[in-house]
Amino acid sequence: MARFTLSRTPGVYLIHFLIVASVMGAGLTIATFSQALLEFEFGKVFGRRRMERELARLSDHYIICGAGRVAALWCGSFALAARIA
Repeated sequence: MARFTLSRTPGVYLIHFLIVASVMGAGLTIATFSQALLEFEFGKVFGRRRMERELARLSDHYIICGAGRVAALWCGSFALAARIA
């Protein structure tokens, strides 16, 4: 009866493949996290600058927080007062 044995070659290729795949996966993970962190930080910085620039240009304005029924009533009364004045 013939006995077949595998040489070590497939195992070596498998190990090399697993090492390369692990290194690529780790690199991709690090790149993705660093990209997300940078985009978040840059967006926060530039968004704050834009908001501060827009707020500096405002004059005679009211900032009403909330968008509920009470805020809608206040907005309506301010708009009415602006039309009357």
